[in-house]
Amino acid sequence: MLEVKKYYLSPTTLIPNSPYPLLHYPRFLAPDTKSLATQFYDLLTSHGWQAQWIFRSLVLTGHATIRFGVADTTEDMDENTFGTGFENGGVELHFQAGDIMIIPAGVAHKTYATKPAYYGVLIFR
Repeated sequence: MLEVKKYYLSPTTLIPNSPYPLLHYPRFLAPDTKSLATQFYDLLTSHGWQAQWIFRSLVLTGHATIRFGVADTTEDMDENTFGTGFENGGVELHFQAGDIMIIPAGVAHKTYATKPAYYGVLIFR
């Protein structure tokens, strides 16, 4: 059964965040077949979604101004922080290969401690 974890992030002094939840789909894709990025790209384009941006290297920090941000993690654990700048709040999440996240516009996000140090993002709308 498909598992969906929802995280509602309140606005902070530095980050507006979003009334919509950050969505985390653990182990959504099977890491033992073709590349995870290719699997996800094929899935979304088969439903009419168009790729707007693809980033193939380390994403350190950002402020989402797009509709959906989707990460293709590597085989090892990936730690991410969502929801704040340099202030208390937010949520710390750990991702594994095959996990998918959907980041609503306005949500701050930061990647750290990737193993190996690679992280890819596909932006669709």
